[in-house]
Amino acid sequence: MEISEQPRLRFNGIDILRVNFNARKPVKPGDTNINLSVVPHVLYPRKAPATFKIFVEVNAKREDYFDLELVAIGHFETDREIDEEIKKTLVNQNAVAILFPYIRSFITTFTGNLGSVVEPIIIPVQFFKGDIDVMADPEENNQIESQQLELPSAPTVSP
Repeated sequence: MEISEQPRLRFNGIDILRVNFNARKPVKPGDTNINLSVVPHVLYPRKAPATFKIFVEVNAKREDYFDLELVAIGHFETDREIDEEIKKTLVNQNAVAILFPYIRSFITTFTGNLGSVVEPIIIPVQFFKGDIDVMADPEENNQIESQQLELPSAPTVSP
C-alpha cells in the first residue's frame, strides 16, 4: 500500500477588482430580504502550472433599494503542478472556502461604512459543491491578467 503526500496549498491574497454600489432609497432597519448570487470561476495560467486564480462575482440586491456588484480574485499556488486529482479537491472545494470569508468581510465592512443608506450586509456562509467553471487562459485568447487590469477612471466633473 502506497501512501502519497498531500499537496500543499498556499493562499497569496485577494484583489478586489471592482465594487459597484447603487442606492435608490434607504433600507428599513431589520429588512434583510436580499437576493444573493455568488459565482466562482478558476483560471489555470499556462505559464505557471503550480498556480491558479479564483475569480468570484458577487451580486447582492434588495429590489427597489440597492444593488451591489463585486469582482474579486484570489491568488493560490501549490507545491507542485496541478493535476486532475488536485483540481477536484484543492481547487473546487478548499480554495473557494478559503477565499470566500475575505469577500464576506469586505462586503460587511464596505456596507457598514455607508451610513444610513443600508445596514451592514452580512452574507451567510456559502457552501460550494461541484466543479468550478474554468476560464480560458489569457495567453490563449488575448485577455489581460489581473495585474494589467486597468479600471476605468472616475468621470471628471466640470464646474
